[in-house]
Amino acid sequence: MDGTKIKGNASAKQTKDRAGFEKWLAGIEKEIAAVFQEAEAIDRQEDDTCKHVLS
Repeated sequence: MDGTKIKGNASAKQTKDRAGFEKWLAGIEKEIAAVFQEAEAIDRQEDDTCKHVLS
């Protein structure tokens, strides 16, 4: 080692145990599902609009 000192910046609020991580991950997965659901709804709406314009 060359004696370099690096200050850490991890806070207790940002560290998670396994249960905390799983809860955080479940929340993220729920947000992702909501984004996909919204995107699919918009896609269906755009498809319906295009069908009316083309017919």
